[in-house]
Amino acid sequence: MNHDHNTKKETDTIRNDFNRDVWCLFGIAVDNLTLQSTRGEIYSRVRHKRKTVLSTLNVNLLILSMRNTEFRFALCNSDLCTVDGSPLLRIARWLGLPLQELVAGSSLTQELLEKNAEKRLSIFLLGGRGAIPQRAMKRINSKGGGLNAVGALDPGSGTVEELSRENVLMEINRCKPDILLVALGAFKGTKWIGHNLGRLDATVISYLGATINFLAGTVRRAPLYIQQMGVEWCWRIIQEPKLFSRYLSDGLTLLKFLAVKFVRYGYHCRRLKKKYQGRPADLDVQIEQSEDKLILHFGRSLCFNGHNAAREVFISTVMKQKSIILDFQKTEYADSVFMALLLLLCKHQRRNNKQVRVIHVSEQFGNLLSFYNIDMSFSALGVLSLNKQENFK
Repeated sequence: MNHDHNTKKETDTIRNDFNRDVWCLFGIAVDNLTLQSTRGEIYSRVRHKRKTVLSTLNVNLLILSMRNTEFRFALCNSDLCTVDGSPLLRIARWLGLPLQELVAGSSLTQELLEKNAEKRLSIFLLGGRGAIPQRAMKRINSKGGGLNAVGALDPGSGTVEELSRENVLMEINRCKPDILLVALGAFKGTKWIGHNLGRLDATVISYLGATINFLAGTVRRAPLYIQQMGVEWCWRIIQEPKLFSRYLSDGLTLLKFLAVKFVRYGYHCRRLKKKYQGRPADLDVQIEQSEDKLILHFGRSLCFNGHNAAREVFISTVMKQKSIILDFQKTEYADSVFMALLLLLCKHQRRNNKQVRVIHVSEQFGNLLSFYNIDMSFSALGVLSLNKQENFK
């Protein structure tokens, strides 16, 4: 009976994941959510005890993911990923992605804190230096809003392994928080979550950067009108001048990356998009099946937006728990939704310890994958042999 229950829970998790409104931005599957709908999503996941890693993608995390494969894997392995940063939102909209609004980690935490609900969510604060976590805990509980801080801990400094001591994990698991807020620095915090995910008795787990400082009151958030203007980064620099060099480095790296991408692939990809948008999508996926693997032969134009039947192909494929070969011999174009769902497919295969292999990628479709930055994410997720000339044997 317990096995059947676990199987159903796993099936529901996969189905819910593929039914997210996701779009591919720089090789990351991002959710098209508002602040309010993200709050509702968190309550739903807590209610159904669906363990969730939440990422909030900003320019700094994106640049880190371009420089480090392990960090990119952590982003690709998220269960929810919102856009946090006005530059990324502007770029997404310029690319034609209908992302609704920014969902910053600090704004989301404030939304959860200030809005009363039938059930207050418990939160554990991990990180921050000295008295900051305890101060944040006291300020949260003095609000009497939608969050109840049940624990706060500064684990000190050291490697990820040193910060994963048994007493640290036991302290968190003793509280069984609905939300675990990790503030150990971007790279270390994200790596810490991946390292300990299977041992944590918490439902929603997220690295939320400076949020703990906002909660403690040691750093003030920008006024709402500055946030709405998309220049909160200026306010942060005024309060924390040491951030200037990081913001400058990240901004220049992003501009250089965009220039290279659009010079190499921009015209080609815009031409393909203009050619295939508005045409009927070719979503008839031919599937070959053997005892240990599935081969998916895709059509010419893969526009998955709004096509639930196409999502069902990916859902049923993952649930068979076999190695997968993706054949793109006929494929010339794919939209951002298909690219995002493709990343989810690879994520679940990695979790199931099942292989994904890509074959018959033409130069034209390979350029599209590079434009979307999918090739970098394939590498992080362990997808094998993105070889344009290779045939399946």
